[in-house]
Amino acid sequence: MIFMINPFIASLALFLLLPSVAFAQGVETDLGTVANFTDYVSLIWNYGAQVLLVLAAFFVVLGAFFYVASAGNEERISQGGR
Repeated sequence: MIFMINPFIASLALFLLLPSVAFAQGVETDLGTVANFTDYVSLIWNYGAQVLLVLAAFFVVLGAFFYVASAGNEERISQGGR
């Protein structure tokens, strides 16, 4: 039996490999310089991690505020501890 490559898999592989050829000279984006597809994914990953870190810090501070502002109210204390 002859092994046939699924056209979807072939087009997906081509889609993932072509940006590395197109970015051969390096492309300047808003987030930084990208030389290949893996640099692009890494750049987006790092940016996303920074956004998540800021959001996590915001929610920790918000929970602490709810806890301090609860004034002994058990329901509000549990709201700050969530």
